[in-house]
Amino acid sequence: FGNLYLKYVAGFTEYRTPSDGLIYWYRAAASGSQRRPPLLFFHGVGPGGKTIYLPFCLYGIGDVDRDMYLFENNSISCAIGFHHALSEDQTVRGVNEALQRHEGLSDEPLTLCGHSLGTCPITWLLSKKASPLRSRIGQIVLLDPVTINLSEPDVMVNFIYKRNETHH
Repeated sequence: FGNLYLKYVAGFTEYRTPSDGLIYWYRAAASGSQRRPPLLFFHGVGPGGKTIYLPFCLYGIGDVDRDMYLFENNSISCAIGFHHALSEDQTVRGVNEALQRHEGLSDEPLTLCGHSLGTCPITWLLSKKASPLRSRIGQIVLLDPVTINLSEPDVMVNFIYKRNETHH
């Protein structure tokens, strides 16, 4: 249902990057509208991946005067089937390919937004020295970011199983 809504109601088109097959949905800014920086959104763990974020993306932070990219991570989407998880390098390369395809060699600033585990690709885009996007990142919005506490020993265990009562 979410893919049909994206395609027929919200005007997005699904793409796959040539090198590693990163899936993303793209919608260009409305013609004649004042352009704001393109928005790149990375979803967190959840059923349907990007689908549960549609109201937020389309009516919260998304608007018609900016290009929007919704990047899929099927390995954390609770989707039916087996999905290959892309590495950090493959993800960074895929995001670069997506932007090159639609933005060309633009140096326009970008707005990055990630929720929960979707904040990890943002960290990769910031930390990879070879990433040509580092200099283009103008704004970052982190919603319930896991990247801040991933260095704590029990974060992932608590997320998957239960709270560890021995660590406070």
